[in-house]
Amino acid sequence: MNRSELKVVIEKIFTDEILSKFNEKNKSYGSEKNNDAFFNFEQTGVRLVSNPNINLSELDKKLLPLFAYMDKHNVALMQGLSETVEFKERLIDNIVYGFIALAIYDEYSKKTHSDDLCYLEKGRIEMEQDEKYFKKLLKDVVENILEELSEDEYIEDEFKISIELYSNYYGVNCKMES
Repeated sequence: MNRSELKVVIEKIFTDEILSKFNEKNKSYGSEKNNDAFFNFEQTGVRLVSNPNINLSELDKKLLPLFAYMDKHNVALMQGLSETVEFKERLIDNIVYGFIALAIYDEYSKKTHSDDLCYLEKGRIEMEQDEKYFKKLLKDVVENILEELSEDEYIEDEFKISIELYSNYYGVNCKMES
């Protein structure tokens, strides 16, 4: 099979079997009552982690049962390989579960994106404050060095230029005379 033929086969499997399987089972994944597509995964996750010692994120509470369902198929596939009863159906189920996992992850990412932006903004403000603090600290260091060096008669020209550049950058007025 060449690449073009493989692409055609994958497209046919996707449209004829994977989407068909998803459409067939989609109602059993969620709740009609509250229109939550991931309701069953979330509720199973809550039951699985009812132990107070297990602390999972909201995302992982939904993904844990989904991966458990996938694993059920993987265990059967590993035992029987190509002779597994419902071989093709189990593979298709796993592909559908993979797409659902991606959808759950995307939904969670969108929800937490605004929280992340607030966190990043807070981090940026903290970095600006740190930068101001370090600039002041370096300014103090440069001033101290300049005080000590002003007493020294012999300072190389390159060093004088470096000190002037640093002092100008950090707001210390300094002009070293040759």
